Formats: sequence, C-alpha cells, structure tokens
Amino acid sequence: MEITMKTSLRGRVRNTGLPKKQLLMPLFEAVVNSIHAIEDSDLPVSSGSITVTVNRVPQDDLGEGIPGRTSNVVGFSIEDNGIGFNEANFESFRTLDTEYKVAKGGHGIGRLSWIKCFRNVTVDSVFVAGGKMKRRIFLFDAQAGIHDHQEIELNDGHTPRTVINLTGLTDSYQRKCPKNIGIISDQLFEHFLWYFLRTEGCPKIAIRDGEVEVCLRDRYSREVKDSIVRQTIVIKGQEFSTIHVKLRSGISSPHFVALCADGRLVDDVSIRSKVLGLFEHLEDSSGPFIHGSYIMSTFLDDRVQPEREGFDILDSSDLFHDAEISRDDLISAIADSVKNLLSDSLETTRKNSEERIHQFIRKTPNYRQILKHMSPEARIVDPSISDSELELYFHREQQGMEHDLIEQGQRILRLEDGEQVEDHEQRIQAYIEKITDVNMSTLAKYVSHRRIIIDFLENAISSLDGQKYAREARIHQLIMPKGFDTQEVDETEANLWLVDERLAFHDYLASDKPLSKQPILDTHSSKRPDINALHFIDNPTLVSDRRSGTFSSLTIIELKRPMHQARDNPLEQTLGYLDAIRGGGVRTVFGRPIHKAAELFAYCYIIADLSDHVVRHCRQQDFTIMQDGAGYFRYYQNLNAYVEVISYDRLVSGARERNHAFFTKLGLPASVSS
Repeated sequence: MEITMKTSLRGRVRNTGLPKKQLLMPLFEAVVNSIHAIEDSDLPVSSGSITVTVNRVPQDDLGEGIPGRTSNVVGFSIEDNGIGFNEANFESFRTLDTEYKVAKGGHGIGRLSWIKCFRNVTVDSVFVAGGKMKRRIFLFDAQAGIHDHQEIELNDGHTPRTVINLTGLTDSYQRKCPKNIGIISDQLFEHFLWYFLRTEGCPKIAIRDGEVEVCLRDRYSREVKDSIVRQTIVIKGQEFSTIHVKLRSGISSPHFVALCADGRLVDDVSIRSKVLGLFEHLEDSSGPFIHGSYIMSTFLDDRVQPEREGFDILDSSDLFHDAEISRDDLISAIADSVKNLLSDSLETTRKNSEERIHQFIRKTPNYRQILKHMSPEARIVDPSISDSELELYFHREQQGMEHDLIEQGQRILRLEDGEQVEDHEQRIQAYIEKITDVNMSTLAKYVSHRRIIIDFLENAISSLDGQKYAREARIHQLIMPKGFDTQEVDETEANLWLVDERLAFHDYLASDKPLSKQPILDTHSSKRPDINALHFIDNPTLVSDRRSGTFSSLTIIELKRPMHQARDNPLEQTLGYLDAIRGGGVRTVFGRPIHKAAELFAYCYIIADLSDHVVRHCRQQDFTIMQDGAGYFRYYQNLNAYVEVISYDRLVSGARERNHAFFTKLGLPASVSS
C-alpha cells in the first residue's frame, strides 16, 4: 500500500532536515502524535498516558562490555492509550500534507523525520470501529512506504492503545543521538514543557531505560509549577496572555520567549538586547535558573502561517501601519514585562558584571581609560566571561571608538549651522578628551607588554635549579626572532628596546642571518652576527666631500649564554663582524650606495655575564668599568666604534629603570617580586 501524496516520498524525505538542537525530533513527533491521539479520545487529557522506551544495543552483542560506558541507542518505542489508528487516522497517515490535523497545528509530514533517521517503523494499534475492537499492524519505510498491512478484529476485553517502534537508527544519527537517559529526558521535558503549562494540561509522559524511569509530570510539579507567573500585557489595545517560568536543572537552552498559536509552539524571539543583564544564568534566592516566557493571543492565532513555521507580522511599525502591532512592538512589551518580573535578579547580575569588569581592569589597566567612554549598555557583560573573551570584547569596543573618532575628526573643526562658539569649543574639548583617553589605552597596553617582557627576561637569566640557566637562544628569541630580518618579521614581535631604544628607528635589521643573505651587503661572508642593524639618514651633506662625518650608523649585538664559560674572545668576535660588514660595501635596503660606508659609526653591544674570562678581556683592551660595576665600555677612535659590554643583570635593571616612570603612572609594580 502506497502513501497518497503530492510529491514522491523519496524526494520529500531528502528535503526533511533536522535542526541541530533537535536531534530527537523524530521522537518528539511521535510523542506529539500520541498527545493528539489522547486529545481525540474520550479520556480526559490528565488520564492519558505515554511511555517512551529507550532501546539499546543488547549487552550480549557487546561481549563483556566496557564498564561505565552506556551502549548506543538503536531505537525508541512509544506507547499511548489514545484513540488509535482508526480509519480516519490511518487515511491521514497515508496522505502526505494532509489537513486532517491542521486545527492542532499538524501537517502530516512529521513522520517523514522517522524514516529519515530510522530504517524501519512498525505501527501496532488497537482502536474502536463500528462498535468493535480492531487491531491494525503495518510497516513503514523509505523504500516501500506503507506495507504488510493487517487489520484484525479482536474479542472483547481490549482497550485502545498504539505502539510505534522506531528501529534501525541510521549510523549518522546514531552518532549524534544522546545516549544518557538524563539528557534524553531533559530534551523531552524542555520540548514538551508547554503542554504542561497550557490550560488543558498534558498526559503523563514517562521515559524508561532498563530499570530507570523518569516521569515528566513529576518533574514539572517538583521544579516548575511553583515558579509560574501568569500575566496579561496589552499592546495597542490587543491582549496577550503570558506565562513566565523558571527552569532550574538539565535545561540546555538559553532564556527564551516562545510565541504560540492554537495551542502549539510556533516561533521564538530574542529579547536579550532589550533586557540588560539577561545572560546565561540568572540567580535568585533558590539558585541559578533559566527564564522562559510563552505568549498567546487571538492576534497570534489569526496571523500564524499555514505551515505554522512563523507569523505574518510586520517587523516594525511605520507611518502607514502605526496602528498595527509589529514584531518590534511585541518584543519591547515582552522585554518590559520580563525586566519588571526579574528586576532583583537582573540587578544582581549587573552588579556582578561591574565587579567582573573591575577585576579585569585591575589586571589589564590599558583599557581603563576607554571604560568611561563606553555606553552603560556596553559596560554590562556576562559575569562568567573569561579574561580572553573580555579582552577581545574591550578590543572591539576600542576599535569602534577609534573608527568613530576618525569620522568625528573629519567634521569636528567645522562650525555647524547656527552653532555658538562656546558650544563648538565644548564639542572640540569633548573630542580631544576622548581621543586622548583612547590613545592612552593603546600606550598603556604597550607599557604593560614591556613589563611582561622584562619579567620574562629576568626569569630567563635566573638559575633554574641552582646550576642550569636559559640557553642563549631563548633570550635571543625574546629580543628578536632568529633567522629573520625586519622585512620578514612584524615589529611587534621584536623587543629591541631591551638593549637600545634607538634600535626602533633602524632601516634594516637582521637576526642570526648570514651576511651573504642580507640585502644591505655585497659579500660572500657566512658570518652570522646575533643581531646587526643599519640606521640610514638620507641627508645631502652625506655626499659632500667637505664633511667626513655621517649621521648613519651600524649596530651589532652579540649575545652570550648566561654564566657562559667559553674561552673565545667576545670583543674580537664582535669587531670581526664589524670588519666583515664594512668590507661588504654597505648600501641601503633598496641597493643605493652609502657615502663612506667603510667609515660608518658603529655601536657594538656584547651582552654577557661578567665572568672572569670576560672581565680579563675588557681590562686587556683598556675598557672603562661602569659606575655600577655591571658593565664596561670603550670608544675605539681608530675603528670609529663604541663598544659596550653589558651584564644580564644590568640589561634587566636598565630596562626596568627606563620604563619605571611609565609603570608607576600606569599603576603597575616595577617587578613581580616587589
């Protein structure tokens, strides 16, 4: 026996998708059908009974099984004591897109989700026909539709009932289907909560899984019933009945507002943007909860779409439809109702949000300056937000301010039509204040970054276990990534200021790169200075023979491993690099020659702990010890080079001292230990 329909079954099945959040939709549809069957029977709805049995892979098929692991779900059985598959219901089942259940919000296509997810469907139903009890059994699948149909006349003593077996869950849906009875019952409870709230009530719905049984009616009475608040709101003269509930456990949805029509859920709307503080979970004296609202009205009944997938309502009112209720009107009215109802919980959330922001600002003070320019709405965040998410949030806010400031700057100096001079000056002053704060935030972030880098460096040169120290490569990487030059590495990845602030103004800088690979040199030398840089000043006086000096300069940095005891001479090594660079015919990064390149002034820095070996070489070369005793220096007049030997302790203390005023101004400690 085939299904009567307007299009082919196979084509319709292919186009029937399941929402990601409703992987149990085939089960939901079967339970809805059972509710309708009970409503159509002579029983009061409260006397109706629906039992959902979870069928799993038999333990024998799993061998000894794996302790603690729940076997896969392979199907469900749904039994009810409703009217059963009488002739009218059977004919409706055979006809796709039937209007038999339109009054209940059904369209006869929900069963297509069964055969999309399950290979086989068996229907076994007892019903009354012509005063006699009959039993109807048939199979239903995607290939053959309805087949193996039987209709049997029964003896007295039977009562109406229907059992639908959904078996052979397909592999793709079996992987997605929840295994845990708790999750399955949570999703059923969440989906059918509305039926418990409506005036006619809901049948008893039980979920069985082996020896475990969960009764949704008991859960409703225990967790929801006492929290129900019923209200009536009036929008442009039209009444809307509202049911508010608090859900406290096992609910995965966020706060929701459901629009209903003809006793069925149809659509949902979001009021989060209208209700400040409506985040993941709210709290009251009984603990955390999710808030839900159900909205009903003859207005919604009259405007529900035939397919019951939405409403024919204007998005917003306009000049020509001002008297008509729009979706915006509806959302605003519901939001006001929720704000009044949850005022205490929302106020608690707002206070927690304020404290969360202040905790973050204490740790990340670079955003302090922009906080006062954020709108009150923007300053309310989810109290459970992580630091990383909050930083991204503030960064987006700052970017938005910077964009707005650029736009304002284009017109800020223009006097508006009719604007008084005093008003214009106030507008300019407000603009200057805001742009100063936003720029200060950027500067504060950079200063905070410096504090962190100094702490990393101090940790790197500290003894790890009394004997081992960080390798040279770790420190090198902190100052400038190895094997790159400034054409390949972003400036933010380098911390050259640790050695010399002036290195920020280089034209070319290379880190552990062979001289033969550097575009500023024409040499075959394979020497690899740790760091070398060219600072070029394009000045016409440089090409004049009347001046021998040049404002351009070279910089060479040689790093030695902390507590290095090697016998090589770091002074000779560094000056050797200088000879090789000058001998390579230094030119600009674009290949332009540099006047008197062989005489370029050089700054050479040797960063090393002052071991006996290093100190001896400094004294032999007639270096002068620094006042603090943490380094040596000398100017080689014949080489036109200034050489400085810096201990790691001096490198850290010098960087900290140069930035101390900034740290203090920002409210940062000079060091972690202080």
